[in-house]
Amino acid sequence: MPDQPSTPAATAVATPETRFQALTRAAALALSGPVRVDTRLAPIVEQVLALIDETPESERQYNCWDGSWSSVWVSYPATEPGRPGRPCPALSRLPALSALFEEIGGIVGPVVIARLAPGDLLDWHYDPVPPSTLSYRFHMPIRSSPLAVTDFCHERVHWPVGGLYYGEYGFPHRVFNLSTEERIHLYFDVTGPGIAERLPDAVCAGFTPENERLKQDAVNEWLRWRSTAPAPGGAVSAAG
Repeated sequence: MPDQPSTPAATAVATPETRFQALTRAAALALSGPVRVDTRLAPIVEQVLALIDETPESERQYNCWDGSWSSVWVSYPATEPGRPGRPCPALSRLPALSALFEEIGGIVGPVVIARLAPGDLLDWHYDPVPPSTLSYRFHMPIRSSPLAVTDFCHERVHWPVGGLYYGEYGFPHRVFNLSTEERIHLYFDVTGPGIAERLPDAVCAGFTPENERLKQDAVNEWLRWRSTAPAPGGAVSAAG
């Protein structure tokens, strides 16, 4: 990657490999990949971009490193396990999403539009999600650059606009935006049978009890890393 000015993202990308990254690299795990769907995604992208322009300040959260907006909730988490997310005002302005949810099936949980400002960093963390065979987190890029990337432990990916993607967010991961453009994704959680059939074979091959234990080992290594790691330069975004 080209030289970058001093930003949280530029500082983070220069750090050495961690022990939890080495752990998953040695296991050769595939931690992300495209999701197979037939629904046209372009109308959803267009509606999300229009929604962003129309969203009032009261419906935005501001956690980016430069003080700009970081997220808009489309659906809040359910109040009880096994129930769908609770719709927010934004959901009614995204009718094209319904076709995608109908095709995927299952129970759709929280839905969020997340923004990472240029130069911003969402540093190493993990999400306490259920086992991979029970819950899936899908991301749809709305606006992005090849320099906006996610590290799932050892695996670095850029997801281009126009697709739907799965990531193993129960493993340590981080997101940084080295570009001069904002990175905007819509993401949602979904549970239900048959969903794994839409994922790459290499990802599904990792849905084993052994790799669930490896996930916990990686999280334990992350906890040790966090207790000694220096804080990155500048504020760190809390956006998803």
